[in-house]
Amino acid sequence: MSPRSSRYVRTSRSSGRDASVRDSAGCDSSVRGVYRGEGLPAVCGESPRVLILGSFPSVMSLERREYYGNPHNQFWRIMDAVLGIDAALPYSRRVEEMKRRHIALWDAASECLREGSSDSTIRDVAQNDIAGFIDENPSVRAIFLNGRTGAGKIFSRFFGDFAAEFPDIDVLVMPSTSPANAAVSLAEKIECWSAVKGYLDGHQDGYTEGSHDRY
Repeated sequence: MSPRSSRYVRTSRSSGRDASVRDSAGCDSSVRGVYRGEGLPAVCGESPRVLILGSFPSVMSLERREYYGNPHNQFWRIMDAVLGIDAALPYSRRVEEMKRRHIALWDAASECLREGSSDSTIRDVAQNDIAGFIDENPSVRAIFLNGRTGAGKIFSRFFGDFAAEFPDIDVLVMPSTSPANAAVSLAEKIECWSAVKGYLDGHQDGYTEGSHDRY
């Protein structure tokens, strides 16, 4: 195990936060609608080949303790279309199916200050230890960033030298699955996210050209 990583230890920084002002969902009772606190632990099975990074869980996801817990988020519908993981399955089953396909889920930010669930209001960010995750999981061949202005922006800010440190890992920016990204149709999102299959067993290595962006 790398000395910098102990089961994906989050980068910490002192911010003087008082946990007594937060409710069970992490909402700061002193400022209505503002969330300050930590996100969700990584979902990771044996020998992941793909790491999908969001920005930070929505309020609903944090309340449910589920990645992409807002039913209006299209992530699980897209995974249904791309990988055949039934979006109607209980969350625990969907997560196990992702692990079985060697796909891990996490977020670029470990904690932040945010108003509601909008990525545009995220500030005071601490990053997750993505490099530590890769060190512990050298099987990872690609990182998929869920959205350019959310996960993509945070990743660019904190991991600008990622390609130099991990030249064999592809980093691709996908259209956000958030309901706020209504400008891109579900069909277009499915087409872009289908690139995930190129990194899994039973499919050819590497990504294929399409309307997604390579980081």
